Amino acid sequence: MKTLDELGTIITTDVLVLGAGGAGMCAALKARESGASVLMLDKGGVGWCGQVPIGGGIFAYVHPERVGEWAARVTRESFFFNDQDWTFAFGGGLHKATFDLQEMGLTFLKKNGEINIFNWGPGIYVTRFGAPKSLSPSRIRPRSAASV
Repeated sequence: MKTLDELGTIITTDVLVLGAGGAGMCAALKARESGASVLMLDKGGVGWCGQVPIGGGIFAYVHPERVGEWAARVTRESFFFNDQDWTFAFGGGLHKATFDLQEMGLTFLKKNGEINIFNWGPGIYVTRFGAPKSLSPSRIRPRSAASV
């Protein structure tokens, strides 16, 4: 069995993010903003993984006044196999997350100067952003060469 030194370089970090899709990028950016050193690992290129290439910059949106209705619908349509508390919390955070991401530099499509919220079906709302432009690896570079 090899010793730890024989396995390769040891990298230390405050936060390890697994996955460089939209959620991973958001988590890495938030952690970096708080002053943590961040290491992101992914099977592919940063900003082109997870559902980003498939979704093309589509981001779910739930208006704060409709969270209960949205969570109930998701629960019914998943045949009650979902974690209902998590579903409610997730839906309840999407409005704030949309505006947090805008502040981080995501370029959402706009209508009359505001983020355009699209009705994508009965009770389904989404926003769109320019995924290739917004999810740039340069956004999460460490502050100094010494940090990871």
